Amino acid sequence: MTQAKSRRFGFVFLAGVLFSTLALAIGCGGESGPPVYSDGSTYLEEREGRQVLVYEFSITDGDGNPYTGPLLVEGTAFTPGGVDPILESNRAGKVEIILEPTTAGEYRVAIQSFIDPEGQTYRPLPDDTKLSGVVVLAHTYAP
Repeated sequence: MTQAKSRRFGFVFLAGVLFSTLALAIGCGGESGPPVYSDGSTYLEEREGRQVLVYEFSITDGDGNPYTGPLLVEGTAFTPGGVDPILESNRAGKVEIILEPTTAGEYRVAIQSFIDPEGQTYRPLPDDTKLSGVVVLAHTYAP
C-alpha cells in the first residue's frame, strides 16, 4: 500500500510539474497573433562609398510587440530601371531592404506578404482594403 501511494504521489507531482511548464510555455512563449506591418522609413545613405536607398520597417505581433519569430518578407522593388523580386528575413521585428539607385526617379518597394516557417502567408496590413493589405514605400531619388 505504501508503495502504491508513493507511485501515485510521484505521478501527481510529475503531472503537476508538466502542466505548470506547459502553462508557462504557452503564456510566455511564441508570438501573440499574426505578424503585421507597424511603421517604416525610407532614406538615402552612403554605404561602402556608394549611395543606397534604405527601406526600413518594423513588424509587430497582435500586442504591438516586435515580432521576433522567424519570418520571410516577400515583395517587389519598382525602379526606373525595372522590377525585381525581394525576399528578406525578419530580424527581431526589423527588416531592411537596400536598393542601389542608378538613375533619377521614383523607387518603390511593395511589401506583399510575410511567410512563416510552416508556409503560412500573412498580409502586412490585413485590415487595409485600399491595396489589399500590401504596403508600398516610395522614395524619389534625385542625384
